Amino acid sequence: MGKLSKVERVAPLRDQVAEGLLQALRSGRFLPGERLTEEQVAEVLGVSRTPVREAFGVLAQRGILTRRDGGGFSVSKPSLSSLENVFELRRLLEPYAARRAARQFKGTDLVLLRKAVAKLRTLVPSGSSAAIAEANREIRRILFALCGNPSLTRAIEENSDHIYLLGMLTMNSKDTRAVVLASHERIFKALAARNEHAIEQAVAEYLDAAHHAAISALTSDNQG
Repeated sequence: MGKLSKVERVAPLRDQVAEGLLQALRSGRFLPGERLTEEQVAEVLGVSRTPVREAFGVLAQRGILTRRDGGGFSVSKPSLSSLENVFELRRLLEPYAARRAARQFKGTDLVLLRKAVAKLRTLVPSGSSAAIAEANREIRRILFALCGNPSLTRAIEENSDHIYLLGMLTMNSKDTRAVVLASHERIFKALAARNEHAIEQAVAEYLDAAHHAAISALTSDNQG
């Protein structure tokens, strides 16, 4: 009897559309607060409206999209209360995960992170907010994957799209860009030295700065 080959599982079209929409958000194609229509997204992604409608529902459940009064959806713009919830969770998880990473990473693990920080450095002077937010996301993904606890890494990653949307609101500020770069360089230096206390403190200080920048962006936007 011939050997059976493994069946490749293909993600439902709804999930493929949801991921395509997330990629469009990460590239800056759609911005926080922007209204989305089924026709618009279907045309951008080259699909029919039905999977788009289903994908909207999936992303609304995750808080990435918000249902509009009168129908339709828009890209979620964080509220001050949701902002506090996000940062409370980040302060609980991220400094600890970074400390674990400093304790057990392998020397070869620094290569990808060094390249990611270098990419951010080239983008900071004139790169788009979307490009910088995505570079920041990549640095976080690499760093926290080194913590050695897949459940912890997954818990942090589940917040990444919300954090990315915050970045889209704040990364147009030159001051914020400079702080983000300096923070990641300080975090990388502490990681390379295997200094658990220093990296935990550097991540905590980075979160304080990011929190302040997000509050300022949301407050000024609401006033405008």
